[in-house]
Amino acid sequence: MPVWGIPAVKPFPELADPPADYELSIWIDFAYNNYERTEDGEWPPVVCGDYVLACGRENGRWRMSVSPKIGEEDDGGDITLAPVLDVRDQIAGADPLALLRALLSGGAV
Repeated sequence: MPVWGIPAVKPFPELADPPADYELSIWIDFAYNNYERTEDGEWPPVVCGDYVLACGRENGRWRMSVSPKIGEEDDGGDITLAPVLDVRDQIAGADPLALLRALLSGGAV
């Protein structure tokens, strides 16, 4: 649906599901503000977090993991904790790129 006269397009066309193997990394920073005061009238603290989402496909099997990021190596690599989501060797269902595109476009898979 066009918004302000701009035709609607799917976001990130470069993320169209490739026929071959791929690897995709996404860094997520979030801040959650709760606007409900505590019992003693104080504002609750803002909850912040950093996560690394890594997904890909190899030999027809896809994988996706989401890990809390706690720092960076001197060479720029990420220091992460154990994954909070770790899915491997999936052959059925939508792969991570299809799910990401649906999320970004407000669509369904």
